[in-house]
Amino acid sequence: IAQIDARVELAVPDLKALRPLLPTYALPAGGLRMSGRLLRGDDGLALDRIEGAIDAPEPLGRIILADGAARQAPNGPTARLEGQLRQTPFRLELGFAGLEAGQPFNPLQTGSGRLDLLATLGDARLLGDLSLMSSGPRRSIQGDLKIEKLDLRAPGSFNRSPAIQEEARVWLDRSIPVERLRDLDLRLALRIDGLETD
Repeated sequence: IAQIDARVELAVPDLKALRPLLPTYALPAGGLRMSGRLLRGDDGLALDRIEGAIDAPEPLGRIILADGAARQAPNGPTARLEGQLRQTPFRLELGFAGLEAGQPFNPLQTGSGRLDLLATLGDARLLGDLSLMSSGPRRSIQGDLKIEKLDLRAPGSFNRSPAIQEEARVWLDRSIPVERLRDLDLRLALRIDGLETD
């Protein structure tokens, strides 16, 4: 196969415009800008810049993506996103791989694989080691999650802004949509090393 190396630029001002292409997904409002290299050969696809904004359902609200990158590694895709959630900095790192050493896994296709997860929000930190299964009648996720610090005063309370702290008082009272979990089996072990409340 001949090697192809091309620079790509992609801007989607309104994510909902993609609904005809992704009819089974509930797309949020907002837009994204991405750029990178489109490679054919052993390296796959690499994006070296991801930025934009997504209007997610409450209680998340508007998510600002200030920086990010993604690439197709030999065992599966990896991604990094950085930005702000309710004026609080966050960082998300994802890495997919097959269940066996050296086995590839693509989360967009049916099959089984692993997800290594690292997420930070303010001074909170979440680590995850999960097994994913998308084949069969029901999808499943199982594994371990570890939170090094959990602040129940809400994500916005990490920056100690008085205006955000006032909003944090009602953050936990907002409903969280869980309808999409009905066809998903979850078996997770959660460990919390630190808990903060008022």
